[in-house]
Amino acid sequence: MSDPAFTTEIRLLSRSRAVWICWLAIAALLVAAVFGASPPRTVQPVDVHPILFVLFENVESTYEAVIRTYFTALLLLPLVAFVHSYGAIVEERETGRLRVALTMPCSRRRLYGAILAARSVTFLVPLFVALLIAGIALASAVGANALRPYGYVVLAACLLALACVSIGVAISAGASTSNRAVGALFVVYAGLLVIYPIGLLRSPLPYGLLFLNPLFASTALMTNASPHIGMPGAVDGSETGMIERETIPFYLSDPFLVLVLLGWTIVAALIGRWLLTRTDL
Repeated sequence: MSDPAFTTEIRLLSRSRAVWICWLAIAALLVAAVFGASPPRTVQPVDVHPILFVLFENVESTYEAVIRTYFTALLLLPLVAFVHSYGAIVEERETGRLRVALTMPCSRRRLYGAILAARSVTFLVPLFVALLIAGIALASAVGANALRPYGYVVLAACLLALACVSIGVAISAGASTSNRAVGALFVVYAGLLVIYPIGLLRSPLPYGLLFLNPLFASTALMTNASPHIGMPGAVDGSETGMIERETIPFYLSDPFLVLVLLGWTIVAALIGRWLLTRTDL
């Protein structure tokens, strides 16, 4: 992509030492999680995770323990993505650089697409590198047979990252100041992480609606990597009895979960582009 706005964003973000130091720290934490889960530890027959996932049977596997660690770690991914993307447009507006950029032969829609693409690339590349380093550590601790299911972790993390960066840039396009953008993003984060799931689970609404939330869609996609792990919607039983698998509902299938995450990315991008075209500079 040869768009000047895209190349400028890539150049500025790729040269940021703070960004790379942050991602190296994240990679180190993931590697520590891998070796912290070794040697394998036994899991009880029915073990309900505090944030809704279940182990179906006795498991003695480092991979299962690592999956549990990554599940919790993925909850922080949206926050990191929001911090990365909240200032993409609003900071340019506050400094006046956005007006300068639009004096060139570049429409607002094209400029928005370039900024979104640059923020996505500069987030996905270091994320992938961090996951690659953790994957190498996982293979050395468990064996190469763990790499195939680990692909689900990488896919879930990257799709969730794309969705959250898209949401962050969209909010940045509609916010008038950086403070308002930060406030809006924390409201969205709290809504996705706490308010929506708790409100839904306390209501008579269908449980499957939970997986329209990108956090839970990515989590369910990740748990599909293992024959031992599943979301409660895929099982029938209670916390005190043996849990048996039943037919996996469509809302826990890989295609549906991928579509949900891509849908958040696309819809947020369309809303953000519209906001930028409608907002006064």
